[in-house]
Amino acid sequence: MLEKEIFNLGFRGNISSNINIGEKTAFKTKSLANFFIEPADEKSLSIILKHLKTKKENFFVLGGGNNTLINENGIKIVVCLKKFFNNFKILQQNNEEIYLTIESGAMLPKICWHCAIKGYSGLNALIGIPGTIGGAVFMNAGTTKGTIFSLIEKINIMDFNGDKYFLNKKEINPSYRKIQLNNIKDFIILDCTLKLKKNNDGKTIKEAKEFMKARKNSQPIKEKSCGCFFKNPENNLPAGMLIEKAGLKGKRIGGAKISEIHANFIINEKDCSASDILKLKNFVQEEVNKKFKVTLEPEVKIVGR
Repeated sequence: MLEKEIFNLGFRGNISSNINIGEKTAFKTKSLANFFIEPADEKSLSIILKHLKTKKENFFVLGGGNNTLINENGIKIVVCLKKFFNNFKILQQNNEEIYLTIESGAMLPKICWHCAIKGYSGLNALIGIPGTIGGAVFMNAGTTKGTIFSLIEKINIMDFNGDKYFLNKKEINPSYRKIQLNNIKDFIILDCTLKLKKNNDGKTIKEAKEFMKARKNSQPIKEKSCGCFFKNPENNLPAGMLIEKAGLKGKRIGGAKISEIHANFIINEKDCSASDILKLKNFVQEEVNKKFKVTLEPEVKIVGR
């Protein structure tokens, strides 16, 4: 019924029914989505958002699935831009700087390595972080070396009413692992324009390789995981260090396990369920709070029924 209604409105793209949406996340758990919607262009995205607003239907916007855990009970409607919104182009450049406009579904690792090879510096701080550009902007992704917000010149968004806005850097309020916009609460990133410096002496690609080597040595990047599960608490030790000091490295519940390489990574070691991960999350929070009086907040988005 939903498919017919939307296509009759002029929608272009894909609509899949009753799929394992968990397989589209980095955790690779089993969770059902009743409808998985991939709009082919901005007009189709607007059609979807306006229709869902009229029907008072809730939905979730999925990026690369690298920071999302979907409950076992599943989720009704998921909208994803990854398939059709994945291009990037040079907006303008001079001898010292280049401005890249990147659609939200483009994969962050691909963009980072492309820029490193070309000698465009700035994105190396994000090298090795999985996911899409849209997700990275929405979450203000970063490391101790910097965040993506420092590179943003402007963004192109659509609010949940299906209306489009262009916003410059001054209209974006960044904070730890999120951005906020004045007067717009719910929105989808369509694209962003990043300002990068040109560097032709080979230092950018050399640095990228060094950063990636360090990441491989300190994080279980080959495991089924959504990266750092908890936010680092303010005015305290990093979450991973608190979890390690609580003696929880290697702790298992069902098929979920705290990584022995980096304690802030929960990995799907053996066909674990979303419930296994949530039980382990709760156990970690209880133990860290008991030992250090610190409440760890999830960085991973937990969604679903």
